[in-house]
Amino acid sequence: MKKKKFNYNQAIEEINGLLTKIENSEPDVDELSDMVNHALQLINQCKQKLRETEEKLNADFDNPGNDTIADS
Repeated sequence: MKKKKFNYNQAIEEINGLLTKIENSEPDVDELSDMVNHALQLINQCKQKLRETEEKLNADFDNPGNDTIADS
C-alpha cells in the first residue's frame, strides 16, 4: 500500500480541529487520550518537515549552483 504524502497545512488544520473538539466537547478520558496522542504525532511530523525544509534551504544557500529547490 502506498504511503500518503505528508501535507503540512492539512496537518495544522487537523491539529486545530482536534483542539476545537477538545475545547468544545467533553470527551471521555480514552477519547481525550487518543486525540492528544494523534495531535502529538501530527506536531512531530510538522516539526520534522520544518527541520527538513530548513536543512534543504541551508544547503541550497550554501551551494547556490545546486538545483535541489526545483526538485521539491
